Amino acid sequence: MKPIVKKLIIIVLILAVAAFLEVNDKIKPLIRKDIKNPIYTIGDATYANALKANRGVVKFGPLFGGLYPGGKAFKTADEARQFLVHQQMQPEFGVYQLSGDYRFDVKAGYINKSLAVIKKAE
Repeated sequence: MKPIVKKLIIIVLILAVAAFLEVNDKIKPLIRKDIKNPIYTIGDATYANALKANRGVVKFGPLFGGLYPGGKAFKTADEARQFLVHQQMQPEFGVYQLSGDYRFDVKAGYINKSLAVIKKAE
């Protein structure tokens, strides 16, 4: 095998391992017990289907060195609904509450750590 091909394979393997470790670290969401300032986000119908089936749903925080800033976060369910209307994302999308506290787990409008989706907002 040519040296350049070996180097390319090694680089690809290193990147794959780094990506795996990055995602693996984010899979387990933070679940706060005492939420004083709920966080709301948007999600598609797969969120509702998973919650109905008692399967966990994770909204990921920042990934890949900032290439993905984290899930969009809103202070109120109404702000999230207004965003959906403005972006013309209804009816495929809905508003969901996350397992974090807005004061601690949001930065610049995005969640800063992976959080569980608790329920669909009323």
